[in-house]
Amino acid sequence: KQIKDAYKASLLTYQFILELYRYCSGHALPDKRPAIVNQAIELLENKYDRKVRLDDVSAELGVSKYHLIKLFRESTRYLNKIRLEKAMELLRSTDMPVEAIGQQTGFIHANYFTKVFKSAVGVPPGQFRSQRFPDHLTLD
Repeated sequence: KQIKDAYKASLLTYQFILELYRYCSGHALPDKRPAIVNQAIELLENKYDRKVRLDDVSAELGVSKYHLIKLFRESTRYLNKIRLEKAMELLRSTDMPVEAIGQQTGFIHANYFTKVFKSAVGVPPGQFRSQRFPDHLTLD
């Protein structure tokens, strides 16, 4: 009864459905990494207790280390873009604390979230919220 605006109700419903989906799927954003990156991560997880060289991982996967670095970099950039766009949406539409938004969008530490957000957007999350940046602002 408190929500009078149909658009706001629609937004909240959509957010609820997305959060329900994330919860049911293990609290994670959908995995958009290339298969080779997932294989590299699995190798690293299995060999965490040993000294692992990039040359060894790339050789085991049958790709050049430069190609593997490029794929990792692109995957990280893409995932951060998704996370930051969702964070901007939450900063515009909710009163959630910045730290909670960072955690909800996949950033484990609030300081890292703030650093990445400021680097990508140009201002820290709190300032982004207080200055009411336009909805059409998105990341490239």
